[in-house]
Amino acid sequence: LFRSLLIGKHGVGKSARIIEAFNRNNLKWLYFSAATLDPWVDFVGVPKETKDANGNTYLDLVRPKHFAEDEVEAIFMDEYNRAPAKIRNATMELLQFKSINGKKFKNLKIIWAAINPEKDLDTDDAPEYDVETLDPAQKDRFEIHVDVPYKPDITYFKNKYGNDIGKDRKSTRLNSSHVALSRMPS
Repeated sequence: LFRSLLIGKHGVGKSARIIEAFNRNNLKWLYFSAATLDPWVDFVGVPKETKDANGNTYLDLVRPKHFAEDEVEAIFMDEYNRAPAKIRNATMELLQFKSINGKKFKNLKIIWAAINPEKDLDTDDAPEYDVETLDPAQKDRFEIHVDVPYKPDITYFKNKYGNDIGKDRKSTRLNSSHVALSRMPS
């Protein structure tokens, strides 16, 4: 299992990079907004009373379809450090053992998550992000930590929108409004 954590300010393209990589590699993937994830409905499954062959009743889980069919190859958890501890704790077993409540997922190869920094280190007066601190065990589940820089990639935008992106009529310098827009996710 390959686990990676992308760390960067809002609008730097963390989500876009992950989704592009999954699509480019033709992976069957799932997206979870960790901040709004319901651990039972979206992840673990919901309890349901079941009877065995002898008529004994017990609680079993009805798993979400994507996990029940075990076809998922990659999972992306966006805004991972905006999720409450209950959500992050529900993902610990998946991150470490490729399983949820003991059910292994044999096709799962990749789990990537994206987070905002706890504090903006560029300036002293910058607002802090409304995020939770990942504890050492949660951070340790990700073998690779990637710091995504907060700067526009001019080559990317030229390739996507043409060579005239950010140019005004009198200059070849970038327009500040285009630079600000380039930080926004597509």
